[in-house]
Amino acid sequence: TALEYYMKAVSLADTTSTGCNYELLGRIYVQIAELFEKQRYPDKEREMLDKAIAMAEKAKDTLMIMQSMMKISGIYWLENNKTKAAEVSRTTYRLCKEMRADSLAARELTTTIAYNLEQNALDKAKLEINEYISKSGLVDKDGNVQKGCELFYYYLGEYYRKSYNIDSALYYYRKLVSYDKEIMNLENGYKGLMEVYMDLHQADSVVKYARLYAD
Repeated sequence: TALEYYMKAVSLADTTSTGCNYELLGRIYVQIAELFEKQRYPDKEREMLDKAIAMAEKAKDTLMIMQSMMKISGIYWLENNKTKAAEVSRTTYRLCKEMRADSLAARELTTTIAYNLEQNALDKAKLEINEYISKSGLVDKDGNVQKGCELFYYYLGEYYRKSYNIDSALYYYRKLVSYDKEIMNLENGYKGLMEVYMDLHQADSVVKYARLYAD
């Protein structure tokens, strides 16, 4: 129903008119893209974000361009094109820095953190983790992230697991699983726990978390 109304709104926009509200139109496309993101429909999500960027360029809305590019890097990651995802993310990070939007730049680091962790580039990942914590504005003084950003706990868990700090890794994976209303939190948290117990050669726990991860 939401999609139906968004598409109706788009159909009523007259892009040939000098009074066309491109800024609003771009934001509608972003909302449509978010619906497709929730359905894990990356092709349609990218299509809508491309339209959002086109409208943002007409409206000279640099912020929306950057925010849409941030989402596009996530699409490439979902499609397993992780090198491209990191490339887009680095470009967006640079644009944010050029605009002196340091908090936005720091928020964009999650993709390259994930990429560097997969590449076992732990020193690079640690520098980016520190910048995210100190500059994103999404982590409080006690190390808790804002609602909706819980996946960052997975990256912390991965960093500590690969650094052989098992207690810290388990702490962050379990913390992620505690936010169980989002399936992505459960999926990644159980995956992390499974991998820790694989490293520890504890078969019973591996089986337990492998089943939960598969579910």
